[in-house]
Amino acid sequence: MALHNPKNISSFKLWIQQIGLWPSQFMVFIAAVLISVPLSICLLSITSVVIQTINANPTDIPWQKLLGDQLALWITPLVEGTQFETSIPLSFQQNWFAIIFLSLAISYGFLNFYSDYLLRHLGEKLAKKLRTDIATKYLSLNYNAANSVDAGLLASIVGEDIRETQQTFTRLISSLIKDGFTSFILLTWLIILDVQLFILFLTVLIPAGIVLRVTGKTLKRLSKQGLQFESELLSGILERMRGWQTIQVHKAIPFEINKFNKINDKIYHVWRRATRAKSLGSPLVEWFGIIAGAFIIIAALRRISNGSLDSNIFISFMLTIALLSDKINRMSSQLNSTRKGTDALHRIRLFLLNNLEERDRYSEINSKEKISKIEFRNLSIGNLGSQCLASNINITLKKGALLAVVGPSGTGKSTFIRTILGVQPPFEGQILINSKVTDEILYQHMAHEICFIPQEPFIFTGTIFENIVYPEKIDNPNEEQIKLALKALQLAQLEKDLSENINGLSGGEKQRLMFSRIFFHKPSFIVIDEGTSALDVGNELKIIENLRSQIAESITIVIAHRPVIKEYATDILDFSKTKSSPLLTIPSDASTKEII
Repeated sequence: MALHNPKNISSFKLWIQQIGLWPSQFMVFIAAVLISVPLSICLLSITSVVIQTINANPTDIPWQKLLGDQLALWITPLVEGTQFETSIPLSFQQNWFAIIFLSLAISYGFLNFYSDYLLRHLGEKLAKKLRTDIATKYLSLNYNAANSVDAGLLASIVGEDIRETQQTFTRLISSLIKDGFTSFILLTWLIILDVQLFILFLTVLIPAGIVLRVTGKTLKRLSKQGLQFESELLSGILERMRGWQTIQVHKAIPFEINKFNKINDKIYHVWRRATRAKSLGSPLVEWFGIIAGAFIIIAALRRISNGSLDSNIFISFMLTIALLSDKINRMSSQLNSTRKGTDALHRIRLFLLNNLEERDRYSEINSKEKISKIEFRNLSIGNLGSQCLASNINITLKKGALLAVVGPSGTGKSTFIRTILGVQPPFEGQILINSKVTDEILYQHMAHEICFIPQEPFIFTGTIFENIVYPEKIDNPNEEQIKLALKALQLAQLEKDLSENINGLSGGEKQRLMFSRIFFHKPSFIVIDEGTSALDVGNELKIIENLRSQIAESITIVIAHRPVIKEYATDILDFSKTKSSPLLTIPSDASTKEII
């Protein structure tokens, strides 16, 4: 759907867009509703006949008595020349009415169940799609844009907002399409049954509709105000939590409580007014319904007594009104509770359309090219919008190199790691992989050859095996893959069963599990950002030795927090001098690197 301003869209159009996501399933839902409506009218007609028959002697039922004068004129030409030309014979009633009634009831019940099932299924599909869209949007952001997203807001959108959207989606379709269409047909059926009774019913229904409309608008307005005041109250509480120490020092407790109570009073009065409106609206509608029923009964009894109205038509009319009232009450109740879900859908849409910087889209490349050389040419690093942390870094690393990055906290070591991995752009200069200047496409091209171990281990809920093979997903591993995983655990100094769940792993075990990914995939470029901080010196030495022996041809970059790693380094990059070029130290064996 083309829109001139995609961020400004009415709630109606927004919901129509969601309905149009699965047109075929939605049409099946519509078909089920369309078929169920005439079945419900048939059930009403037969039920009225059964009630009439209980209080009288069974006899043939004329079409006028069953369907009213208007519809009888339409039916008669269709059955002309048959035994049903003027009425439904008593013999047919005795042999078939029970079977027909049972078949209609079963069909109507099944269609109602199936339409409700389809509706809930569509709501669940919408929720699943929105969660996927949000996750895709967030994971496609660059480093700075991802950092700007509030974690609490994202959790609220994925959780509560999507749940509200799903519930409102099903309410709207149920009320506007299923109940709305059924109500329209039932109103038409009332006109067919008897015009005079319908006009009398309508004169009382219109005031009831006005009451529902006014009550609904009032409730929406008050609900919006109440939610706004509650949001202010929550924000105020969070502000006071952050400023608790200041409040205590300045002895401003009475002042803060007074401010809190002002908003609290607003919330109390808004919800009290909403309660009054809701409590008054429902009885008014019920009173109008009672008055309408009384007038209809009085008028009907007079017409039945003078023979101008058949009692069977009157019974069918009252049964239809009862069903119609239930549909109208459901519609009004559901429509009055859709504001929160509509607001939630607008927030989700705003997040998805927000002009956050996304990474370029690219197709997957199934290349198996190894990384044999990495070059940093006049590289300067720093966080976007802040000062440069280090500049003029010139290094060339070839196969077998191990670059140890050292220096105190805050000097740019982790920023250096994020930059060389393409998570954030450099201030100046270039990074080359296999003599090609890096960009998003190149990093995607080489992703299968890169393994990163961060400070905080990235372990997800699942089995040990699933975490080892990440980012691959292997549901049915073969014998060779199982052997590789077991060997990876052994080299990572971790004694665990592959089918064991990761729950209960210690910090050191999680870090060792991260190293097992390296031994399983054997990448050509390994980056470790203080990934051994939770290991004891013994395990750290064994793992580093295994890295050097098992993956000797890889290029490895390690942020070293312990002096022991320097012993294995072919290059040492010292970030001790901030805002200047880091000092590159070359150990005696310099065969694996060059200095530019």
